[in-house]
Parts: sequence; structure tokens; C-alpha cells
Amino acid sequence: IGMGVIGEFPPGVRAILERGGRLTEHGRIGFPRAFVEDTIAQACRRWTLHALDPDRSIEICAQSLHYGTAGGAVEIVDFATGRYRETTLGDLYDAVRLIDTLPNIHWCYRPLIARDLPDVRSLDINTAYALATGTTKPWGITIGTPENVAEVVALFDMVMGAEGSFGRTAAASRRRRSATAFRSCSLPRPRPGRPRRPRWRGPSCRWWRRRWPGWFTPT
Repeated sequence: IGMGVIGEFPPGVRAILERGGRLTEHGRIGFPRAFVEDTIAQACRRWTLHALDPDRSIEICAQSLHYGTAGGAVEIVDFATGRYRETTLGDLYDAVRLIDTLPNIHWCYRPLIARDLPDVRSLDINTAYALATGTTKPWGITIGTPENVAEVVALFDMVMGAEGSFGRTAAASRRRRSATAFRSCSLPRPRPGRPRRPRWRGPSCRWWRRRWPGWFTPT
């Protein structure tokens, strides 16, 4: 088990190595069994995923089951034509508003990618705004680059009513709690000598490379 590391080790990787992790000959970080078992034993067994509307917050625990959206669709079936087309910011906002009304969906992670936006900064900020204004359920977001985090957090502060509100913990402020979750997805590179799977093909992936060259680097 492990993830590929390219370039300088980030702090998280260094912390793993200091606790017994190992760097393999293929550039992957291996997790010792004891490390994994200790981490699971220390993991929180119950926590709250807060919403803008406190009545719509959900408790995450072994005894509860919740459904939510995820992923990032880049095409949608147009109701008028019946054909697939690129997703837009309007589609994202409409989807979030729909999720807000559905009783069987308990939280909203960004379901669509607004492909009508010119760059990553516009995508991140407008996605955050669509989520914050479209639902009072808990929401989740992926941010494309570290440089955009501060602006998105500032937007969430405005939504929550005061500067610094988003960063406060429940212990520091019982009246204001973070109503969003950030997500990171690591894609490990293939091991040397193993056949590569076809990647970054098809119309959607060609669109990504054409619109934002250099943002995605095929491995």
C-alpha cells in the first residue's frame, strides 16, 4: 500500500517516514501494519458534518447511514435536445439547488464541473459560490491550486458572517462551525515495468488539456 512521490517530500510524507514508513525502490511510500492499525485505533468514531442550517447537520458514526453526491461530471444530457453537452456553471447551481430539496440526499459534494469558466481560479471561486448559495446542507469542494484557497476561505467567511469564521473550531465558537469539507485525491504513478493503462483520452480529457494546458500532467 502506498502513494507515489515525485520531487521534494511534503511534510506529510516526512512524518510517515519518521514513524516507520519506508520509501520503496519504485518511489512509493509503504505504510507499516502497526502504523495503519494505530491510526485506525486513534481515529474519531463520531463527528458532525456541519451545515449552514444547524438542523441539517449530520452526525457521522457507525450507527448512521447518509447519502451524498460526489465526483465531477464534465458532460450532461440537455433536457431540450436530449444530447450530451458540456456542463456549465448554471448546471452546477441548478444541481445543487435540486440536491437541497431532495430528502434522500444528505450532503452535497460538487457534482458537476463548470466547463464554461476560463481558468482554475474562476472555477474554484464560482464553484464555492454555487455551493454556498444553492444549499444549506453540508457541502464539499475540491480546490484546484493552493493559491486559490485563501480567496475561497474568504468567501466562506462572508457567507458565515464574519472574518475568520470558517477557520474557527467548534470549541472556539459554538455559534459558527465550518459547513464545508475539502477533498484531496492522490493519483499514484504506475510502477516501473508495469504496463500503463490508457489515460487522459477521450473528448473530456482532451478538453481539459486544451483549456488548461499544464494543469494536468499525464503519468
